[in-house]
Amino acid sequence: MPPGQPTRWATCSSVRFPTARPRPTTARRVHRCPAPDAGLPSGDTGPVHPPPFCPPPRRAGPRPVVIGHRGSPRRAPENTLASFRAAWAAGVDWVEADVQPTIDGVPVVLHDDTIDRTTDDTGVVRHLPWAEVGQLTLHGAPGAVPRLTELLAELTGPRRLLLEIKGPHSPADLRRLLAELAASGADHRVFLQSFERDVLAELRVLVPDRPLGLLVETLDDADLAAADELAVVAINPSVECVLTRPSVITELRARGRSVAVWTADEPDQWDALARAGVDGVITDRPGDLARYRTDGEPPFR
Repeated sequence: MPPGQPTRWATCSSVRFPTARPRPTTARRVHRCPAPDAGLPSGDTGPVHPPPFCPPPRRAGPRPVVIGHRGSPRRAPENTLASFRAAWAAGVDWVEADVQPTIDGVPVVLHDDTIDRTTDDTGVVRHLPWAEVGQLTLHGAPGAVPRLTELLAELTGPRRLLLEIKGPHSPADLRRLLAELAASGADHRVFLQSFERDVLAELRVLVPDRPLGLLVETLDDADLAAADELAVVAINPSVECVLTRPSVITELRARGRSVAVWTADEPDQWDALARAGVDGVITDRPGDLARYRTDGEPPFR
């Protein structure tokens, strides 16, 4: 998602929902996460089939799902294993992370196009080899830039990953990303999303049955048309956009789409988003949000 320094406010007041067009049949498939670490019954020697793909976060009660934005970045450096572990330790299941390739095609967990803001070095991520990126020193804290495979290895039990594919990706980049997901044994715990519509279109070709999410900064006719065209099951907009027009959530969910909003860090925002009916809240404060109570209601989980 866009860097957190300057905040750009989106406007949703003029949203018009176009007439829904017929969707590809892949959009109508129901994808469910299996029970954690589910396997064959004892004594069953039949073929082992890959688990189904993971659906997006969906609220199961009065409160949205809490999603740690790049882990828990107020507890540990963003997009590091320490940050993700801090979010899980705070009692949330879902974390959000960013992935992009190095020059030699290794998927790494980094948000920015460059390493300037988060490390003690400078340069463009896609111009650097993994051997160099993996040795970078983070600003002001121990830890390292993880490969995607390292994060995937942490996805055990109920843990889930909302993975943003950052920036343009070639078909070869996406095939390597998908191969790492498949080889990890945790692919059924990962939901893919992106701002990049070309990336989502290519994924629709490579894995037509996989549920996908579209990240947006505004919600205009073009966004809604793109969501229909790409047959995404989730639209994840900015918090400013939703707070400007909270009724947009009801309209999106009526279309069968999950909505996880980024990035909400204040209690008044949490209250408003809960009332609006969002499925998930992406936050830099997952532990605080998980403990937060409103009018005697149970805390967000």
